[in-house]
Amino acid sequence: MNISYDLNNYYSLKGSNRIFYYSKEDLERQEKQKYEKLVQKAFKTRKSMCEGYAHLYKKLCSHLGLTSFTIEGYTRSSPDDIGAFTNNKDHAWNVVFYDNEWHLLDVTWGAGYAISKKKWVFSFKPDYFNSPPDLFINRHFPADSKWQLLETPITKQGFASKPLIYKMVKESEIVISLHQLGDFNLKPSEKNVFIHFKKLPKKSGLSYMTGRNWIKKKIKIDYKKNGTAIGYIKYRNKGSNIISLIDEDKVFAEFVVKQ
Repeated sequence: MNISYDLNNYYSLKGSNRIFYYSKEDLERQEKQKYEKLVQKAFKTRKSMCEGYAHLYKKLCSHLGLTSFTIEGYTRSSPDDIGAFTNNKDHAWNVVFYDNEWHLLDVTWGAGYAISKKKWVFSFKPDYFNSPPDLFINRHFPADSKWQLLETPITKQGFASKPLIYKMVKESEIVISLHQLGDFNLKPSEKNVFIHFKKLPKKSGLSYMTGRNWIKKKIKIDYKKNGTAIGYIKYRNKGSNIISLIDEDKVFAEFVVKQ
């Protein structure tokens, strides 16, 4: 990996990047110039933000004879995003066409992560390349709904209400139901939350924790004959409204509880 995220640019308070134009042709010309500058800057400085990553990937695809587009939209990164939706587009990713179909990928998130405002860590994450649309939509909402690549596109409200699922592997043995909400509205007398799984192996080591204390507890599972399952979690509000599912010592998905 040769391109790191431009943290200085991300955290700096710079002016607007709005384009002023007098015709559709002028807008297209200025946008083309802007994106070409982003690509060239990424090559020269070895740094870029998400838009630069995405356009650089698109440029590489064009050299290989592949059709790719840069997709702008909205993302969710923490449990605080569950149930809420911002009207400000905050990310860019790609779709690429091969094997007679479109494939989704996020070059930026697949390249690494920041551990501080000044430190970027290279860490290749293949999950973000060729991610299944029904998993990719858990954290990426394109401004143009056709790039959800779903038979039935979801709404902004549907996107905001989904649980935050981090694992995006196509062959994952644990699959949360598409209809599962990410926020639970519990009455004071209610002590349990229920999580519906489309697929869950009977020997799963799935556990959960509340808050960030890393005290893991086993989930009570009710397995159904059709391969689905329901998980029962006893919720006790002890200063945090976050419920995290843990698989192999890694956070698999997160939910929030409202009372």
